[in-house]
Amino acid sequence: MLNTKFSISQKGVSLYFSIIILSILLAIVLGLGTILVGQTRMIKGMGDSVAAFYGADTGVERILYEDKLCRQSPCDGLGWSCVVPCEGRSGGSVAGGVGPATYLVTFGDGATDITSKGKYIGTWRAIRVIR
Repeated sequence: MLNTKFSISQKGVSLYFSIIILSILLAIVLGLGTILVGQTRMIKGMGDSVAAFYGADTGVERILYEDKLCRQSPCDGLGWSCVVPCEGRSGGSVAGGVGPATYLVTFGDGATDITSKGKYIGTWRAIRVIR
């Protein structure tokens, strides 16, 4: 009789343990899934960040190149108008793009203070050059 009482009181224990174990496994899987999705988004964002940085870099290089051309000979002698101010001219801004990346460059007198903002998809990166 003691044996039947013991087996009757133990009937729901295996179901309880299986529910607890499945709940723990579900929590682990959901936690790992959340971490993996977050890491995937971060890695994608890093690639976008690099493309935006190179867009900004392209804007700086354009301004420096045009400033060099402007200083070597008068703008009229090149057959095109300089975007970058030559000596004594005020600053300005230039927008452009390379592939899907775009840039917006603002510069001071004589291209001495250059700030370029590059954009790729929804990511912005900026570079500032003072010479």
